Amino acid sequence: MLRNHERLGSRGLALLLASFVLASSAPLAAAPPEPDDALASPIELDSRPETDRAIEERLRAIYAELDRLGGIEVSAEAGVVHLRGTVLSLDAASEAETIAGRVEGVAAVANEIEQEAGVERRLEPIFAALRTRASEWLAYAPLVLLAVTVVGLAWLLAHLLGRWSRKRSESSTFVRNLIGQVFRAGIVGLGIALALELLGATALLGALLGTAGVIGIALGFAFKDTGENYIASVLLSIRQPFDPRDYVKIGDVEGTVVRLTSRATVLLTVDGNHVRVPNSVVFRATIVNYTRNPERRFSFEVGVAVEADLREVQELAVATLLQVPGVLAKPPPTCFVEEFGSSAMTTSVAAWIDQRNADWFKVRSEAKRMIKSAFEQANIDVPEPIFRVRTTTYDGGEATPTKPEAVAPDPELDVSPDEHLVRQIDQERATLANDDLLREDGRPE
Repeated sequence: MLRNHERLGSRGLALLLASFVLASSAPLAAAPPEPDDALASPIELDSRPETDRAIEERLRAIYAELDRLGGIEVSAEAGVVHLRGTVLSLDAASEAETIAGRVEGVAAVANEIEQEAGVERRLEPIFAALRTRASEWLAYAPLVLLAVTVVGLAWLLAHLLGRWSRKRSESSTFVRNLIGQVFRAGIVGLGIALALELLGATALLGALLGTAGVIGIALGFAFKDTGENYIASVLLSIRQPFDPRDYVKIGDVEGTVVRLTSRATVLLTVDGNHVRVPNSVVFRATIVNYTRNPERRFSFEVGVAVEADLREVQELAVATLLQVPGVLAKPPPTCFVEEFGSSAMTTSVAAWIDQRNADWFKVRSEAKRMIKSAFEQANIDVPEPIFRVRTTTYDGGEATPTKPEAVAPDPELDVSPDEHLVRQIDQERATLANDDLLREDGRPE
């Protein structure tokens, strides 16, 4: 009995599990499939030959208007459309089937279209398209020829006006070339715009202008320093604050001007070194031109003993400077007492020279030498910052003062301007004449 009850319990549990599985899976099995729109539309019971003929005529008319579907044969029977023939691509066959399924009264479509494999048939539309394009270009040729003529005339006019503007301009070669380029670019641009207007390509012109604007902004940021130097070179060549061979000081750099390029100003220092200063720096810097005024003054300080007669010191210094080769008498040399030093009186000696006939460095050097010699002969002590002990022999007599003799200049001294650097500059300017923006006869600023 106990075994029978266990068997009944096991069977009941199995039946309960089976019922649960069937109950949970029944809705899935009973769920209907998703209806298709094409299959969901009802099929008419009445199918007449007149309807089939109308379907055939309608599809033939549609396919005849489409070149890619022109070779399809259509037949309809009991609402079923049969499509036969060949097409160049499977997409065309699918398109023909879709069109046929959209016609009213069609129950089904039997697509029996094959893809064309013949070489001649596949090449025929390509040659037809080429012939069509060629005929279009031939019809368009007179207008294209007119547009090319307009651009050519614009270029010729720009060339003539550019040459005329260069002849009339009195600026440097660089500025004249720049003006000519602006004339040519402007006129040729107008010619191209007119040609595109004739061709009906104004949209292309707008796209080109927009692209050029974007590219211009990008290049402006990328070549900012180069653009600044170029603009500064144009302004410097117009203003020309210095001439070739002028001795100038630009910022902390001193040298003789060799040439002005589109990027930098080239200087030759007294040591014979080339220094290239960017034009943007030159344009903003303070420029000292030592050559623009031919008369230039030099000065230096001389210390004398506190007990010296300052009036005698000044007169002797002025008289000595007048004997220095290259020193001008007008304006006359000067000697001023500057300050009280700890162990000397400081005097400032100054004189003028004509740089066209004398070298500033040489004359100043000779002036210092002759001033020292004159002070030594006049027993005017030039104190040094050291302590010295002097011993003298006293014979009881009174010393007789001696009148100092005038100091004679060195007869072999040459104070003429140094031509060595000038010859180097002239040779370089002659070699690189096309890369120079300065004019020999330019108007100074």
